Amino acid sequence: MLESFVELLAAAAEKKEESDKLSALLLLPEVCSDGRLSRHYRARVKQLDPIVNAYNNYTRSPSSAGEEALERAMLLLSVEERGDSLTYAGAGVCVRVRNINKDSLSAEECLRTLCKAASLGEYALKENSAEFVRAEWMGESVYPRLCAFARDALGNGVTFASYPVLCISEVKEEEIRTDIFLNGGKGGQNVNKVETAVRMTHIPTGVTVLCREERSQLQNKKKAAKLIRERVKEFYRAAQRALVEKARSEAR
Repeated sequence: MLESFVELLAAAAEKKEESDKLSALLLLPEVCSDGRLSRHYRARVKQLDPIVNAYNNYTRSPSSAGEEALERAMLLLSVEERGDSLTYAGAGVCVRVRNINKDSLSAEECLRTLCKAASLGEYALKENSAEFVRAEWMGESVYPRLCAFARDALGNGVTFASYPVLCISEVKEEEIRTDIFLNGGKGGQNVNKVETAVRMTHIPTGVTVLCREERSQLQNKKKAAKLIRERVKEFYRAAQRALVEKARSEAR
């Protein structure tokens, strides 16, 4: 098992513990009588449910599919929790038509109906067949309008779900927090006496990298700066794939 997955598993266990504590609090009379507090706790428990389910499934029967499901659930929670700090380049939608017959609209025709209802502009088709279509728009203002119509029914046998299109832009210097500390790793007495280890955190996504291999603080900074840019792009790409898969599954 990779060290990164061990860390992710520990993080998922913490989320499960949080969910268990909130569920226990929801049984208390003083919490039940406080409508605002109970709604807040219930919303958080519901938000954590996918992680709790994925964690329980994996711990009961470890598998590569279980790992992927847990990683996806944790990634989606991270995107949801950091939604205000992430940049949306636009929005996408998955539309699926079930039980179609000769009189039914195709998935793309249903999409056109949705666009008209939500006053949306032109879109780019990413996937298209008679029964399934996936499209994306560019423009940050599109996403709220699309979400507002995502729960409306287009007709019997039609399901659809929206997702944000994330903007994968270059990391800005002001978005990175840098911490310097004593290197406790290998390297002898010299590295233990001098602050050479560097940790960089990309604030909008929470991505963190640690470089401590070099004796020079400057060299560790250079390596960390390069690595964090790569990791942030990986985060956005993985998050986009997870968001699309979630929308696909909701549209089934």
